[in-house]
Amino acid sequence: NSINRTISGIYRDTLMNRFGCDSFIFLNLTVLKSDSSFISVQICQGQTYNFNSINRTISGIYRDTLMNRLGCDSFIFLNLSVNKLDSTFINAQICEDQSYNFNNVNRTISGIYRDTLINRFGCDSFIFLNLLVLKNNDTNRLTIKKLCEGMEYKGFNTTGIHYYPYLNGSGCISYEKIELEVSPKNETSFDTLHLCYHESKNIGGIVRKEEGNYFNMLMDRNGCDSPVLYTLKYLPKKYLKLYDTSICSGSEIKVELPQYFEYYLWNDGTTKSYNVIKEEGFYAAMVLDSMGCIYRDTMQLIVNENPIFQIVSDTLIEKNTTFTINIEPKVLGNYHWSSQIKATCNDCETPNFSATESGWIRLEVMQNGCRYEDSIYINIIEKNEYLSVPNAFSPNKDKINDEITINSKGVKSIEFSIFNRWGEMVYSFSGLPNELKWDGFYKGTLVPPGIYIYTAKMLLENGTTLQSKGDINVMR
Repeated sequence: NSINRTISGIYRDTLMNRFGCDSFIFLNLTVLKSDSSFISVQICQGQTYNFNSINRTISGIYRDTLMNRLGCDSFIFLNLSVNKLDSTFINAQICEDQSYNFNNVNRTISGIYRDTLINRFGCDSFIFLNLLVLKNNDTNRLTIKKLCEGMEYKGFNTTGIHYYPYLNGSGCISYEKIELEVSPKNETSFDTLHLCYHESKNIGGIVRKEEGNYFNMLMDRNGCDSPVLYTLKYLPKKYLKLYDTSICSGSEIKVELPQYFEYYLWNDGTTKSYNVIKEEGFYAAMVLDSMGCIYRDTMQLIVNENPIFQIVSDTLIEKNTTFTINIEPKVLGNYHWSSQIKATCNDCETPNFSATESGWIRLEVMQNGCRYEDSIYINIIEKNEYLSVPNAFSPNKDKINDEITINSKGVKSIEFSIFNRWGEMVYSFSGLPNELKWDGFYKGTLVPPGIYIYTAKMLLENGTTLQSKGDINVMR
């Protein structure tokens, strides 16, 4: 009736016959059961199981279809289990003098060994042994050692080659090769040390400054004790002494050092045993004797200025008069006059001189050990042989004393010059005395105020030539 029937039973289908009447078809359906059987089998890895004409080697469920007595399919199911083989690996290390028991055999050679057992599934079970036999000797370990007598290294204290057992990194016994050198005990040595007077010596960590015997323990090149007894002695002391001194300006001094030194050095670079110095300041000398001892000293040189002055006075003095000599500028010091003209004193600053006859007058002044001198020649003339030069004038154009002139008696002609303080001639005249006139100008410019020196060379009417000098004060 167009329906797929799968269950036993009676089924009806109604049709129409040729007469137009219902026609019934009955189906009596019997559903026969199929047969099924199950087989569970275990084999070992590497074995086969023939099922349905096929050698099975892989675990799984397999089916085979047959015909039962009712003519229906009959199924056979195979549940196949393939059991793996067990494998165990053992890594072992032994030393050369040891053995490893495996499969009831004592193994002593490196290699891979196998033993076969039966596991719980009845399959083979393999045990693999990877055996490594380690060598005992470590030929790369060498120690070279130096010892002092009385010391030891790993139990050895004699010179020679020794072997020391130890466990190497693999736990096996190896032997360290030791080349041992034992130095004999050092005897006490003696040493004499000569020191300069200013030196000291560190002996055994103590600074020694006195003569005597001192013991010290040193080490030789092998690190062994080496006792030394030092005898400390000081060399005879030499002497170097410089003294502060002074000189006068323009002079110099030769400073000499003792000749028994070997080397000389001054702070200005001089390397001689003496030094000629003239500049003010401090000087230092360093010397070295034949034993290498150094000596030093310093000195100060002071340069004193000379008491420079100039005698300023008339050089023509009327006979039988008393006169004095002036100096410019005034200086301090010890005065000493020496004169061909009678004076009231020789060591005072301003003596009085008696004009009886012509002659030289010399003044020497000592100041801080420095000496300076000047001299003047005085002409004693008769009263009618007279030259008068004003000692000051003021060229300020007030028409009062604006020019300088001279008065003379018994003078036929004159050469007259005026100099400034630097020795530069600012005025010169040659001719008759009454024509001499100076207005204070030099090269078109009025000279500065100050003291100016004049010199005069006169030809007297009696034919005598006289010279004179003095000073003129230019004022404003």
